[in-house]
Amino acid sequence: MRGSSEGFAIWRDRRLFLDVVAVVALWFDLISPIPGSYGILLRLVQVLRVMPVMRDSAWSRAIRVPGRAVAQRSTELVLSFGVAIVALLVSSTLLFAIEGRIQPEQFSSIPRAMWWAVATLTKVGYGDVYPLTLMGKVVASLSVLTAIAIVGMPAGIMAATFTNAFQELKSQ
Repeated sequence: MRGSSEGFAIWRDRRLFLDVVAVVALWFDLISPIPGSYGILLRLVQVLRVMPVMRDSAWSRAIRVPGRAVAQRSTELVLSFGVAIVALLVSSTLLFAIEGRIQPEQFSSIPRAMWWAVATLTKVGYGDVYPLTLMGKVVASLSVLTAIAIVGMPAGIMAATFTNAFQELKSQ
């Protein structure tokens, strides 16, 4: 009966819906065990049964703290992400201009130079691409020093925010 909403009222309760999905996944897994990624997927669906318990528990407020902290400082985090993108573009453009003629296979374009910039700014430093000229090494050194500040900005922002949020939670 399409016009009747009574038959579908049971599915509006999210807890019951999650329980039904988890139980069906459990029975499906017991009756017909599926190897590989589908079996893992079914086990993840079974975890849905825990979600309502987690939401109603006393420590669920502590779980929400990181999300609220990120939301409170979203402007600062977006700004620091923007600074990181600008540093990436400037570093890769400078290395392309400096090293492009000397190492055309590694620095033939700005997007190819971005591989070096990403590896350098994230401090991974694979070592497969590196500057050879003195000016390229100077730019690389300045890029590494800039990367320290870039990583420190969001880490400091989030550390201060988490500290304040957990202190507020403790005082409640």
